[in-house]
Amino acid sequence: MKRRSNAWLPLGILLVLAATSFWLDSVVESSGTPGRSRLQHDPDLMVKGFSVHQLDPGGRTRYTLSAQTMQHFADDDSSTYEGVTLAAFEPGQPDFHIRADHAVRAAREDQVTFTGGVRAERDGAGRDDPPMVLTTSLLEVYPDRRQGLAPQPLIVTHGADRLEADTMSFDYKLSTVRFTRAKASFLSFSR
Repeated sequence: MKRRSNAWLPLGILLVLAATSFWLDSVVESSGTPGRSRLQHDPDLMVKGFSVHQLDPGGRTRYTLSAQTMQHFADDDSSTYEGVTLAAFEPGQPDFHIRADHAVRAAREDQVTFTGGVRAERDGAGRDDPPMVLTTSLLEVYPDRRQGLAPQPLIVTHGADRLEADTMSFDYKLSTVRFTRAKASFLSFSR
């Protein structure tokens, strides 16, 4: 009888080792926490004082994106920004700047979504032309297409002139802007 129980001992040790190996592999796959997936939405890169410039084929700056802090996420190749500014420079056009508390760049799309105290400003065309300023809580910009969308209420001011609207879309290349349910007051006609 003693001989048969000794024969099962190596098989029992192999089963315990196999179970331990399986458990250890599952812990390593889930980053040490059972139940969590391997690809988590955790930043793989964090930068303070971030700035990037995109150049046109002639080597001129087309637009810049800068932020106090930037975080990149490897799982979906997206980035988040805090204290962010996007500046667009189009030859023959006034400079255009967007500032916001937060922004998210979706990597798989040409899209930057600005939230929190969004202020978009187009410089005046001349010395006597005041800047045009848009304020809203949410603004989506498509830099490569040079288009954008404000899907929430907004206010646009140009000197003493003021426009309020529910939504807005714009195409910077075509110099077109569309508003929904807009209400405007124009106080200065001498341009």
